[in-house]
This record gives sequence, C-alpha cells and structure tokens, in this order.
Amino acid sequence: MPLEQAEQAIFDWLSTTHYSQKHHEMRKKRLMNTGKWLLECDTFKNWKQQRYITLCCTGDPGVGKSVLTSLVIDNLQDSYASDVEMLAYFYFDYQTSQTQTAGAFICGILRQLLGSMSFLPKSLLSFYAEHKNERAPEFQDELRNILLELFNEFESHIVIIDAFDECQNPSDRKAILNVLTQLESRGARLFITSRPHCPDIFQAFESKEVLPVKAHEHDIRAYCRSSIDLNDTTAELVDNSSREQILNTIATHAQG
Repeated sequence: MPLEQAEQAIFDWLSTTHYSQKHHEMRKKRLMNTGKWLLECDTFKNWKQQRYITLCCTGDPGVGKSVLTSLVIDNLQDSYASDVEMLAYFYFDYQTSQTQTAGAFICGILRQLLGSMSFLPKSLLSFYAEHKNERAPEFQDELRNILLELFNEFESHIVIIDAFDECQNPSDRKAILNVLTQLESRGARLFITSRPHCPDIFQAFESKEVLPVKAHEHDIRAYCRSSIDLNDTTAELVDNSSREQILNTIATHAQG
C-alpha cells in the first residue's frame, strides 16, 4: 500500500469524523463582528498571551458558546499560523452521544495531532498493525499513552473543547479530565466551554481561570436585526422606528 494510502487508513481507523464540518456549521451561524467582546476582554487576552494555561468559559444553554468557540478557533489559527505547532479542537454534541466518548475524544485529538506531523510514530504504526481490524476508541488507554508521548514532540500546542458538559457519561468525563490534566503538565494550553452547573467539571477547573459567558447587547441586536432582514414579510412590515423599538425591547429583556 502506498505511504499516503497507509497514512489515510490509520487516520480513518482512528476517526472518520470530519471535525472541520462542525466548525464550519458553527461559523455559518456567526454574524460578522459578533463575539468581539470575548476576543477583546482582558481574561482572553491574558490566556492568549500565555499568562495562564487553561481558560474555562461557562454559560447557560443558548448564549452562543459553540459559536464563540468557532470564533476563538479562527482567531487562533489566524494569529498563530506560524507560532503554534499544533491546534486541535473537539465539539461535543449530545445529539451524537455515541461518538462523544473518552475514546472518541482521544482518537479525534490524536488524528488532528498526526495531521500536524511529518511522520507517523513507530508506536502507532505497530499498534495499528496489531489492532487494525478492531475499533480504535476501544483502546483509549493505549492510544492515550501514544497521544501523550507525541505531545512531547511539540513545543507549543492548544486544545479547544466545546460543550464539555454534553459528554454525558460521568466515567467518560473523568477519563477526559485525566487526559487534560496530563496535557496541561506537558505545556498544552486549554480552552474549554461548558454549562456552569456540572459538579465534576466545575471542581476540576475551580482553580483555573473562569470566564462567564452571556449574550451581549451588541450581539443580540445583530442577530435580531439579521432575523428581521432575512424574513421578507417582516422586513416589509417593520419600519425603522418599529425595528429599533423591537431591538431595544429584546436587548433590554434578554437574560442570555
């Protein structure tokens, strides 16, 4: 088998999930110039400047955490195109819970890690040769060790996890938290979003930098304005004065 085909076979064995697809879906929901408050706040800037390793953004359902995550990914990719050797991300989603396990997470990050490397490590090649007819996520302990081994090959790396609370199995969350702790010890910087009321996640990150996320007035107005303009009937019926009154009312009463 040609080298490129062999590499692709290993990638697909690890995971066939198209991680960029979910990212593009979230990006499409993002309106221009929304979410800038996050990029401009001191807490995010300090994390980006490596003043602390982990930043955990917590917010209630519906405040736009996943859309903000897509903004952070794009911002980091643009800012660190040549400075960060490896950036990997994982969007959790309760609607696809069968793929939201610790094994799937490890395989997903490992696949993205390998995509940043110019070679495939011998440890992975030999493990794949022995287990290629079995499901990779079932070997989360072995693949976790390979993942941690490979992180030592990079001087700078960032891992982004969205909607961590939507990993619904407590044992999977515990296993992932263990991996994250070990990645931190290897210098990885972590950006994590979650709902605020998950005891195990909160306990794990209570000593870390936490940034509460809520809907900001500028973003609320932008999304409402877009919704009105995209609906032809509404756009025709609502004059400028009524439009501003609607926007003011929603922005005033919105609780994020």
